[in-house]
Amino acid sequence: MFKKTFTMRQFVGVLCVTAGIIFAVRAEGAQKQDEGQKNFWTWVQGLLLLLAVLVLNAFMASLQSNVYQRFSKSSKQVDRTATAREGLFYNHVLALPIFLIYSSSIQETVHSMWDCSESRTALS
Repeated sequence: MFKKTFTMRQFVGVLCVTAGIIFAVRAEGAQKQDEGQKNFWTWVQGLLLLLAVLVLNAFMASLQSNVYQRFSKSSKQVDRTATAREGLFYNHVLALPIFLIYSSSIQETVHSMWDCSESRTALS
């Protein structure tokens, strides 16, 4: 698909991670099985979201690799470390606006963590 070849060690690594995710998800699902149908659909949505993120991450990694190979070889004076850092910078900065969607939830979590930290300090 992306004109790449992978070693057997890489395939085994992917299979091990996949098996670990499957075992963890099944164990979590077995524990929550008696909590009702609503939790099952929440679990399925979470699983689908995880799958979508993994697939999109694979495409992003391939795209980043292609861009790195294309532009880092075009000039002999290009510092490969600087190119990698620039790609990493843009990868993270362009993802930051997504957190605006969840800003209220993030604020609630930070406040609850802060309150918990203050109560622990008061007990000491």
